[in-house]
Amino acid sequence: MQSTFRACYRPPCERVTRRALCSLGTGPYEELLSISAVTFEAYAVRHGYDLHLTTRLLAPERPPAWSKIALVRDLLERYDEVFWVDADAIFLDISNDIAELVRPDKDLYLVEHVYAENPEWRSANTGVFLVRSTAWARDFLARVWGAEQYVDHPWWENAAVLDLLGYELAPDLTPPRKVRRTELEARVELIGLEWNSTAGASLAPHPRIRHHGRSANLSDLRRKLEDDLVTFRRHLSQVP
Repeated sequence: MQSTFRACYRPPCERVTRRALCSLGTGPYEELLSISAVTFEAYAVRHGYDLHLTTRLLAPERPPAWSKIALVRDLLERYDEVFWVDADAIFLDISNDIAELVRPDKDLYLVEHVYAENPEWRSANTGVFLVRSTAWARDFLARVWGAEQYVDHPWWENAAVLDLLGYELAPDLTPPRKVRRTELEARVELIGLEWNSTAGASLAPHPRIRHHGRSANLSDLRRKLEDDLVTFRRHLSQVP
């Protein structure tokens, strides 16, 4: 799958925020990306993003999830804002743009998932996030990349992000807990569950993005994404 680029004419004097929407799917996730990509393209066209989708590993020396960080870091050199969505996530409602949430004092926007089983369990999730091209963001992602103790962790780059943001990662892989404050939090904005709706206590009543990452069965993932694509098309026909 090749990257898709969208360009719009703007008057030369008008400073336009350059935004990219990106995702990556390799191996069996390439098929999942081909389904969710239909909604990615619609979102990009509606809100003026360049769309970058790839099925190529950008960091073959690491598990595939780390190529997410490599891709985002590369795009931050060319764009003002980069919006990442996992291949096993899909837009359901594209009427609003996540960029409407952007504030000058925040650089990273992501959802914190919660768990009904234990109110102390919570996890900032990197399946969906927007990051601004700032010195803070570039340093943060460099620190994520440099956390080599998490290269082979079951949560990969998400484990590195959680550690940097003050979450405790349990050896038995029970959900994380927020245990300490860090200086990095000042530039992070936790946004509504509708931008990364999963299951249980983290299921949003009206999701904009549904994320199926907790399912280990690829056939089940494909079926859920195909069902969501039908829902998306029905909703899209009602959007002005």
